[in-house]
Amino acid sequence: MRSSMKERRMKFYHFAIIITSLIFFGSLVGILFNFNYSRNFSDCYRNKVISNNNKIGGTFELINHLDELVNEKEVLIEPSLIYFGYSYCPDICPYDLARNSDVVDILKKQGYDLTPIFISIDPKRDNTSRLRDYIELFHPKMIGLTGSKNQLKDIEKKYKVYKNIPNDENEGYLVDHSTFSYLIHHEKGFLEYYNRSNTSEEISEPIACFLKNIN
Repeated sequence: MRSSMKERRMKFYHFAIIITSLIFFGSLVGILFNFNYSRNFSDCYRNKVISNNNKIGGTFELINHLDELVNEKEVLIEPSLIYFGYSYCPDICPYDLARNSDVVDILKKQGYDLTPIFISIDPKRDNTSRLRDYIELFHPKMIGLTGSKNQLKDIEKKYKVYKNIPNDENEGYLVDHSTFSYLIHHEKGFLEYYNRSNTSEEISEPIACFLKNIN
């Protein structure tokens, strides 16, 4: 009886050692993977990246400029530069979108593909017809997206977007909003953001660095 109890204890200890070893090995692999991931991109970062970047981005369902219901898998088919704004924006949005379009062209000359994406945060005025005409002003590859209030609220939360639409019946109202451009890789997810102070060269250079290290 005592021998049987001893054998069971030994089997339990061996099992516990195996499980502990597997957990340790799995954690070590994860640490090494994250270390190599960060090391590969360490020269590519230009801005202070928000910590825990896996919390930026995610799934979404929106309406594109062709009036089609689309999700992130259908839109993010290659590296993309996402910008949130609205078509009635008098100066900031047009400047940023033109700059992002220049980034696409600069990278294309270097052999890298990038899709510029414009997501309207003003669904009341930016219908799909308006979006279609608006994005044609900037780049033939640009994708325009909008959606219902709930759809936009969901993606704005996931991308940490700030906006403040006034309760104004005047159709000429202005929207206060954040102006970051988000670099999203279709396989790696969020990589970095860029702000209004960054020029097209200051954005295209680090993006090329990211894409070179990924490829």
